[in-house]
Amino acid sequence: MTHLAQREVSLCGIEQIIGAQMFGTGAGRDVLEVACVAPTGSYRRAAPVLIDSSDADYATRESIGFYGRVLTQNYRSILRTSFRDAMVAGQGALVLASNLLVTETVIEYTFQNALPAGFSQAAEGRFHLPAQPHLRIAAPCLLLKKPWYFNFGHWLVDCASVLALCAELVAERQLTLVIGQYEGAMRGIVMETIARLAPGAPVLEHPDDEIWRFDELHYVTPPHAPPLFNLPEGLRRLRNAFLPASAPKPAARLFIARRDSGHRILQNETELFALCAARGFQLVDPQKMSLAGQAECFAGAAAIVGAKGAALTNCLFCAPGAKILVLSPADFPDPFYWEIASQAGCHYAEIFGPVTTRRHAGLNDFTIDPEKFTRALDLLTTGDCN
Repeated sequence: MTHLAQREVSLCGIEQIIGAQMFGTGAGRDVLEVACVAPTGSYRRAAPVLIDSSDADYATRESIGFYGRVLTQNYRSILRTSFRDAMVAGQGALVLASNLLVTETVIEYTFQNALPAGFSQAAEGRFHLPAQPHLRIAAPCLLLKKPWYFNFGHWLVDCASVLALCAELVAERQLTLVIGQYEGAMRGIVMETIARLAPGAPVLEHPDDEIWRFDELHYVTPPHAPPLFNLPEGLRRLRNAFLPASAPKPAARLFIARRDSGHRILQNETELFALCAARGFQLVDPQKMSLAGQAECFAGAAAIVGAKGAALTNCLFCAPGAKILVLSPADFPDPFYWEIASQAGCHYAEIFGPVTTRRHAGLNDFTIDPEKFTRALDLLTTGDCN
């Protein structure tokens, strides 16, 4: 059996790498340039108008209580660092020439003590990957690939927001964009986004099972960090790229379909939609729309109801004052959509319902009590949410 040579790498945070660059030591020699994309700051988020967690499990109720108390969000500077001879593996993992694996590019794995895609375990905090890259890229590039990049919501907040922040730089430096390998409708969404934000920019699609080495690679520290941070400027630029400066007053009432997702299915969706239809809601399937179509649809909505899922990331396009009711399984407290809706100036409500399957937390099918749903719906459609 032939054994391929392995490279052993260890984790290192981007600020530590930049600190070394100031003294010209260690990993600092891999750094070509450091620039501030967005300075340190903070912002406020509005408390939800309603959270009905009576059917949520204990851990979810505890998490909701914690998240609900965090109404001021502080954040550190968002930095752009360019590296010489850096490599990309797996789902956007960045490995420097000094054999350091940039922590921020794999934190979604390491936070859960999981193995980053494309790597094998060495000692604790150290990993192996094949020593020989598959391809060398001479053109200067911007990395737009992150763990779970293939998800619509993650594309928007993790990758598209970076492109929105760096669009002028891409044009000025003639950077090539490095993205994941998307398929089907999602690939169309990604290419549409790029055409809108950075028209004409060259694109390279990096396979998860290959290692590429770059002569010059630009990396931006995450403008989105779960559970409660999305850089306002990134979302603002993304929103402005897809919406007109002025628009009619929102009036539509939308019920967002999630029937074909394969998991986190709202089992009594038909019953709940009937209650919504009686109040003037229309059923909408964003998966069948372009990104521009989804942005226009959500921007025109006065009220939105839907099961928790990637399509609701479109709430970032909603007009201030829109009312949003999110339906969630009892084991899924993720506050991501509250955070997005709050930044858009929306009124947010959420109901948790008992799960009906035994999958991993957050993937279970569920139901929502019709009486609780009706009360929440009445609050959003006829009540005062201020």
